[in-house]
Amino acid sequence: MYPKLKLAGSFRFSCFVILEEENIRQFKQRKKKKKIWDGIRGLLRLCSLAFVLFVGLASISLPGALGWSKEGHMMTCRIAQNLLGPEAANAVENLLPHNLNGDLSALCVWPDQIRHWYKYRWTSPLHFIDTPDNACTFDYSRDCVKDACVDGAIQNFTSQLLHYRDGTADRRYNLTEALLFLSHFMGDIHQVYIYIYIYIYGQFQCLHVLSFFHHNSTSFFLFLQPMHAGFTSDKGGNTVDLRWFRHKSNLHHVWDREIILTAL
Repeated sequence: MYPKLKLAGSFRFSCFVILEEENIRQFKQRKKKKKIWDGIRGLLRLCSLAFVLFVGLASISLPGALGWSKEGHMMTCRIAQNLLGPEAANAVENLLPHNLNGDLSALCVWPDQIRHWYKYRWTSPLHFIDTPDNACTFDYSRDCVKDACVDGAIQNFTSQLLHYRDGTADRRYNLTEALLFLSHFMGDIHQVYIYIYIYIYGQFQCLHVLSFFHHNSTSFFLFLQPMHAGFTSDKGGNTVDLRWFRHKSNLHHVWDREIILTAL
């Protein structure tokens, strides 16, 4: 488990500065900390600008969007459907219930709604990938045993949909489910959160770093972390406690919903 984490600063459209408590105590004792914090603020401004642009574009794509947890999935499905060629668009429309008038986004949240039902309980681990803490790599044979992860699910449902023209009405029903799962999981696997990690007296091993700088023995790393493909202990940021303005939350929920709600 991660040590208890704190949110440093309060930014309306912010990336999070996550500081380990022990490192905070060491950090405050260091001299010239003003220069270091100026560097952090510079990274935050870049990160904040990128996120504001994303929220703005997303809001234009789907007017009235309220957040990523529900509306975010609807948004990704609507954008994807608009990019389909005629043949694929026709196949999607044929697989959807007639009362939806071909609107894939209306059912993009369905996999989240049924994941705890007894019949679909087997789908729950398909929403994410857990990797060993600090491994910073994904090994399919190690992290997706029996294909029970989001990567395995995407491959499985893609393979099923490639045989769209084959089979009976029962098979077509299964393909409808395959379409809904694939559409949802593609949204899951591309959802990320961003934070700045401060590392003192050591070397950071992860490779997915967007930007970094060093000051004496202290290193600062700005990196993307997929919310549904991360370290086992943090459970996609759900164990990383922080405060969002006046209430308690966690890193996953803030990036999943609250940033967009605040931005809008």
